Amino acid sequence: MFLGHSHCHYCKCCAGSCSQWSSCDSSGCIAGYTNHWCIGSCSTGCANTNCTRYGAACSPCAAGFWGDRCDQNCSQGCLSGTCSQYNGSCSTCKYGYWGDRCDQLCSVNRLSGSCNKGNGACSPCTTGYWGERCDQNCSEGCFSGTCRQFDGVCLTCNSEYWGDRCDQQCSVGCTSGSCDKSNGTCLLCPAGNWGKHCDITCEQECFTCHQFDGSCSSCKTGYWGNGCDQLCSDGCLLGTCNKHNRTCSPCSGGNWGGSCKQKCSYRCSEGCDQSNGTCNRCVTGFWGVSCSERCEQGCNSATCEQSNGYCDKCNDGYWGNMCEYECNTGCNETCDKTNGHVISGIFAIRVAFAVHQNAKLAYRLMSVLVVQTDIGETLVQHATLTVRPRVINQPGIVHV
Repeated sequence: MFLGHSHCHYCKCCAGSCSQWSSCDSSGCIAGYTNHWCIGSCSTGCANTNCTRYGAACSPCAAGFWGDRCDQNCSQGCLSGTCSQYNGSCSTCKYGYWGDRCDQLCSVNRLSGSCNKGNGACSPCTTGYWGERCDQNCSEGCFSGTCRQFDGVCLTCNSEYWGDRCDQQCSVGCTSGSCDKSNGTCLLCPAGNWGKHCDITCEQECFTCHQFDGSCSSCKTGYWGNGCDQLCSDGCLLGTCNKHNRTCSPCSGGNWGGSCKQKCSYRCSEGCDQSNGTCNRCVTGFWGVSCSERCEQGCNSATCEQSNGYCDKCNDGYWGNMCEYECNTGCNETCDKTNGHVISGIFAIRVAFAVHQNAKLAYRLMSVLVVQTDIGETLVQHATLTVRPRVINQPGIVHV
């Protein structure tokens, strides 16, 4: 820098004589001044304040300056503030600076320490940054925001990203937005979609289909078959059946069979077994696995056991396990249910007796029935009948 001095104009700072209209003579300028008329000041960076008359060069420079004229400031990053006079380079940089002249700042994204003086490299980087100088951002898709310093590759991606640097988003069709980190293929498709990116719709009646070929893996309610294009039987409860063979379980009321297509007998009162059509219970008057057999007319109330047709009780005049046999007409409409033996020799003894109470008599008639069958067995039945009281003159008389 040259500074004019008011007292050094018109050759006042010439070391010798000068011509006002030409210049100082060959004696040059006094110390600190330069140029043709010696009216320019030498740089304050010159160590001894002297500089050449023409060009104002000086050497050496004072501390902190460099250049031919020592008019350039050394970088503040130079340790001790000194630098080379010829190019301004520093031998050593202060902490946090790098470059030949220590005029560049180390990255603030370094975790600790300074950086390399020659290229600014630093290690390690703070979380979220990578690169030789820690000046590159890790992808937002990197799990926990961390990536490798030398290439920015993420160790793990967040669920919705893929790629080496987790900088590509998974397809919106991926379940939970998750896809393979290496190629972006969805890990799982939602019901009704398939394909690498779950962007293809399954066939109309497919509930879910295989992700890589679109074949149906499960059908919508009411359909079955490889293409889910066949209807389940109306007899399937809730209308659902096996995709591969049409079988369904359980059947709706009144149906049976693997596909619930067969109807239970109309004589089943509580449906039938799904595997073989056996009635769970028969309507009154029928028996058998399909309730196709009628109970015998001799069964009391027309009811019998479903498994064998046996009657719990026979009507009068019938006997046998199924009350299928009629009693002999000589049995007075009564015979043994288990063997049908005829009842013979019926007689009765009536005994009347009187009881005196408050001058009145009440008669009670007791009938004792003694029955002897044709094989010598004796049966006794008794019954009590109350009759209207009447007065007699001779209490205690017994009538036989």
